[in-house]
Amino acid sequence: MEQLYGKRFFVWIIRSTCLLLVGWLLVGCTADKSAGERAAEVSRQPRRIESKYGVYYQVFVRSFADSDGDGIGDINGLTSKLDYLNDGDPLTDTDLGVTGLWLMPINVSPSYHKYDVVDYYNIDPEYGTMEDFRVFLQEAEQRGIKVLLDLVINHTSSRHPWFKESARSENNPYRDYYVWAKEGQEGFNLRGRSSWGSRLWHRKGSSYYYGIFWDQMPDLNFDNVKVREEIKAIATFWLNKGVHGFRLDAVLHAYGIFEEPLGTNLREKNLQWWREFGAALEAVNPDVYLVGEVWASARVVAPFYSGLDSLFNFDLAEGIIRAVNSGSTVYANGKDFAVWLEGMYKEFAAVEPHFLDAPFLSNHDQERVMNRLRGDIDRAKLAAGIYLTMPGNPFIYYGEEIGMKGTKPDEEIREPFVWFREAKLPETSWQNIAHNKDTVPWEEQQQDRNSILHHYKRLIRLRQTNEALAKGDFVALESSNDKVIVYGRNLRSGGSARSSVIVLHNLSLEPQEIIVQGEDLSGAKIIFESTGTNKNRVNGVRISIAPLTTVVLQRSAIHAP
Repeated sequence: MEQLYGKRFFVWIIRSTCLLLVGWLLVGCTADKSAGERAAEVSRQPRRIESKYGVYYQVFVRSFADSDGDGIGDINGLTSKLDYLNDGDPLTDTDLGVTGLWLMPINVSPSYHKYDVVDYYNIDPEYGTMEDFRVFLQEAEQRGIKVLLDLVINHTSSRHPWFKESARSENNPYRDYYVWAKEGQEGFNLRGRSSWGSRLWHRKGSSYYYGIFWDQMPDLNFDNVKVREEIKAIATFWLNKGVHGFRLDAVLHAYGIFEEPLGTNLREKNLQWWREFGAALEAVNPDVYLVGEVWASARVVAPFYSGLDSLFNFDLAEGIIRAVNSGSTVYANGKDFAVWLEGMYKEFAAVEPHFLDAPFLSNHDQERVMNRLRGDIDRAKLAAGIYLTMPGNPFIYYGEEIGMKGTKPDEEIREPFVWFREAKLPETSWQNIAHNKDTVPWEEQQQDRNSILHHYKRLIRLRQTNEALAKGDFVALESSNDKVIVYGRNLRSGGSARSSVIVLHNLSLEPQEIIVQGEDLSGAKIIFESTGTNKNRVNGVRISIAPLTTVVLQRSAIHAP
């Protein structure tokens, strides 16, 4: 590997020199300003969100599909399974129907997870070649699938050429690409710890470098204008290859706790950087889609909508799981679930009126939702019914649609996708199956109309064919029943209704009959029900809902919120 990196280092030096010259020319007369001062002058244009709507699927390439029998999933394996994800024909129902993919990191990296990048401009050889990726993008495009890459720019691998150079000496030109400090240096707390207890500063020689996640993942220095230009150049490179945008890792930590001298406004510096980054990529492609990971409360998340299009809604994910497990709509501070959520959306809209929420249930860092729901398929279907009828762009973690399980350590929440009962290609084998030996495989669920897989397919098709669910607003509705979540989704155009639905979720194990306050349901039509027909009925102003069931009603008139 060292020989491989050595050859790439030469190419990287030439490329970086050219990029930096361009960067320096771009900053021109503002070169005397700090990165933060320049960023403060930058803001994104009014959002073009029409091209960004969709249902996205998170893929860990290593675990999804293997094309060559080495046990490791790869780009060609993923390409071979595009027809399962979306075959490009809206009239078929054999595919899942997603319209976007988020690929976890595929850049060159020494680790299995690849969140420690060594080369941002190449595909890791374990996953394939740049030609494989070109073909994959072409095939995805033909099926109407947008592709987002996981862009890991908070830190690099300690094996990255930048860090190797940075660590050579204090006078090295790349020293300032990372954050270094000396013992006792004024303003720096070298003994500080992260919120999860990890060490932040790591000794090397007579100095310390900052790495919030691990000593093998040193953090980049975003106070350095050259670093900012390098990151924009990397993103531009992949946009020009044909990707549609990026999932941005560790957004909250571009400027991390104790990374800067005490008293620094880390929040504002983070926001300034992401506004600058968003504006720069928008200049390359006005339809670029940027999704950020800010693993924090909604109040902390909201300001980041000033620079990014979507942010993963961790509060909503936790709220859905709690509601489904508890059987009650009463959530935060005694508020009704829908009322609590409506308040959250107003907070987001105050920052960016055209925000696109990113609802999900679990991801590659969390215990799988099936474990959180104690293996209950009916509750898993209900949880899916909730987040797949929410505003924004839902993100499905691979395998969630077939009820895969997994708990920590991380490798066991990233187990191989279960395609068949007996192991054969394209199944991967890099990780032994610990949690999914009894998971009903994709092949069998395809034939079962009552499977969780078919439930996901139905919900996704409903969302894609109903404008109110795909693009509408959110209005909390009152039912005076703490067992049923009720809300409206309305798409307005020029003050009039284009589409309007009422969504109801019975969280309890008993049938519920409710009246939706202020609504005449006599003209409403059931367009989706997660249980069999004839178990849910509309009768005048009342509706009867079966246990653990999602019902969607189409209505003809919009009521003002």
